[in-house]
Amino acid sequence: MKRSAAEYLADLVATGVPEHKAQADASGTMERAFPDGLPSPTNAVFILMDSALGNVGYIWIGCDSSGDPDSWWVWDIVVEAEHRGKGFGRQAMILAEGYA
Repeated sequence: MKRSAAEYLADLVATGVPEHKAQADASGTMERAFPDGLPSPTNAVFILMDSALGNVGYIWIGCDSSGDPDSWWVWDIVVEAEHRGKGFGRQAMILAEGYA
């Protein structure tokens, strides 16, 4: 999830959040979502695998902050550039919907 953390930090900075605050926000978010490096009960990460290609990306989903336990959010989805346009993202979203 280091990739997600780095991208989140960059997004915060790009929106004008000072870097020190962005770093604290990103670190806090990741610590809450992945205490001890593992997804909390309200988060799930799925590695997207293809039998011929191996690991093609991942999707991270989790409960949103509304307090509704049935309301989930796609926090991050990555399909590696060389594997895009092959339906992996669509399949990941279907998986996430079913899980949530």
